[in-house]
Amino acid sequence: MPPLSAAGRARFAAFARRAVERYGPVTDDSGSFWKETGLRPVPVAWQLWNEPNGSRYDCPARADKCRPKATPVEYRKLVEAAARAMRRVHPRARIGLAGLAETKRGMSISTFLRGVYGSKSTARRFARLFDAVSVHPYATNARDVQAVVGYVRALARRAGDPSARLWLTEIGWGTGGNKRHFAYATRAEQAEKLTATFRAALKGRRRYGVDMAIWFSLQDREPTPEERAIGHWQPHTGLFAKSGARKPSWRAFTRITGGLQGTGVGAASSTRSSRARAPADAIVAGRTDP
Repeated sequence: MPPLSAAGRARFAAFARRAVERYGPVTDDSGSFWKETGLRPVPVAWQLWNEPNGSRYDCPARADKCRPKATPVEYRKLVEAAARAMRRVHPRARIGLAGLAETKRGMSISTFLRGVYGSKSTARRFARLFDAVSVHPYATNARDVQAVVGYVRALARRAGDPSARLWLTEIGWGTGGNKRHFAYATRAEQAEKLTATFRAALKGRRRYGVDMAIWFSLQDREPTPEERAIGHWQPHTGLFAKSGARKPSWRAFTRITGGLQGTGVGAASSTRSSRARAPADAIVAGRTDP
């Protein structure tokens, strides 16, 4: 749950500042991590929180009428505190708002995002603190994903942020779970939808301001008891099976990004990230499931 008190926001801002000190900026090799390890610096982008419009992380299981405890204004205060602390360390740090997803257990993307921006004058000041609005456009197919992307971009513009950029920080379909769920796909369909979605993101990156697209997730995992009971699709969104074997979606992913296919991630390496070579004007990556 996002910290709601002034003291909690200050602690989070201090944590965010230390994170930037460790992993960035990369232009002058000043991040302590790169100095300590001798590794070649890579660009880092920061997303401030995850799905604060939903109630999944701070309400009892299956509490369908539960609402998130953090209001849009409280989330804005968290971003203001953290982003300012981060920019003092690295004025050009790439910062995105928390990924928002449509949910029945919380606020709609529209209600939450409009509340975060506030009035037009507030929105203009607030938009200077971050680089992108993040969205989790889970949908039935690539066309519906693109519809969500266009909808969120229009929301940001109407709210007073006409030059808003977008990060698609979760996209995926599961090859297991409830077969009647809109996010279920066979392995072949998963690969087809991945290809269509990333191609649409690349094609529309200028029209919709898409700077980043991230697949969720790298490797399948064991469902929790609650997820198993409801046939949840999300544990099955990996580009690799639990065994580490490649799915057809991994081959599709590497064709889009120009990465190497390799032989597999291994059954015990689900936290290992996949970083493929992306087109010069777009960022496409695979994300692990924490």
